[in-house]
Amino acid sequence: VMVEERRVSLLFLDEVEYFRKRAAKWCEPPVQYRFVREDLLDPDLCYAGAVLPLLNTFRDAKAKLLEHTVPSGGAVLEEESMIAIETIVQRSINSLTVLCNEANGYALASDTRAAIEVEIAEHNDWVRTRGDAFRAGSSYDDAPRADANRAATRQMTIEGVGNAHRIHGAHGTSAPTKTCACAVVHERGKPRWGPARATVEETVADRKTMRNAIKDGKLDELLRRYRS
Repeated sequence: VMVEERRVSLLFLDEVEYFRKRAAKWCEPPVQYRFVREDLLDPDLCYAGAVLPLLNTFRDAKAKLLEHTVPSGGAVLEEESMIAIETIVQRSINSLTVLCNEANGYALASDTRAAIEVEIAEHNDWVRTRGDAFRAGSSYDDAPRADANRAATRQMTIEGVGNAHRIHGAHGTSAPTKTCACAVVHERGKPRWGPARATVEETVADRKTMRNAIKDGKLDELLRRYRS
């Protein structure tokens, strides 16, 4: 996520990777920050500037979760505070997972990658096997939210393929939903959306029809017909 201070938030490296994948298909490559195009490709700089800060953030947030739960003897935090801490934990995991994925090309030593994957796996095991006990006495339950975050991250890896945009899967629930997608075209710089479809193949066909309608000056008519 790029912000006005011209910095990259380490907690949103999954968003950065999503942008990189989409931009790789552009006719002209965008200008990327040196931190992304150089530092993350250097083993020492990647570890010092990204991996270590993320691990520290993850461990500090995880310690707060353990500290402020009934079995540890600490005070139970307000639900809003627990959500904020768990969000930091999950965002740290998302970013570390991006860095550990060899296909993304970031520079991590194999032993570092393995150690991070073990630490993330141990956390996920804790969430699955002991989370309920550690949340005793609190109305907060992070499992559905964490599941939704992971589902949204997976969804981002296929978003926009074939210009089909998925419109489900990140609504704060891990319950299975029917796959839906819709086509999008741009008319004079304005995005125009097609109807929701059950398959990507239908969506791709819609986009072809919509592009032809733009050439014929009949896109509005087509969209009204779709929605009737």
